[in-house]
Amino acid sequence: MDGYALGKELEGHYGWEIDSSYVDGLDGVDVAVRRVHRAACVEWVRENNIQPQFPVGSFITRGEITGLFEHDAACYLVRQPGDTDTTRRHIVRFEEAKAVA
Repeated sequence: MDGYALGKELEGHYGWEIDSSYVDGLDGVDVAVRRVHRAACVEWVRENNIQPQFPVGSFITRGEITGLFEHDAACYLVRQPGDTDTTRRHIVRFEEAKAVA
């Protein structure tokens, strides 16, 4: 969400009076929030010794686990069945991964 969209939300839902100076200040807020949230998740995973349930090479309902995503906490890299792009991977959180029945 950019500063304009966030400003419209604050204006429409909370009655704020938003002008261009607010919009400029709000630009990038969601990026900052995501960065802080990601850091808190990474720390929580480390403190609680969260480990992947499935090893690399396992098949889950969303495809084959080909690795762990290094840029976020507790996420797999998954190649979907039938995907002909050998470089594309989907990010699946550990808690969302389900074993193939």
